[in-house]
Amino acid sequence: MQQIAAVVLAATAAPLRFITLSNNLCWFFATYKHIPQ
Repeated sequence: MQQIAAVVLAATAAPLRFITLSNNLCWFFATYKHIPQ
């Protein structure tokens, strides 16, 4: 039962983590472009 809960939690957390990662990457690239080379 605990294993099932862990799998459900992981399945729920994965998309959120991916969205956060995508946002961080977008923010990073946007900031990086503004930095004078």
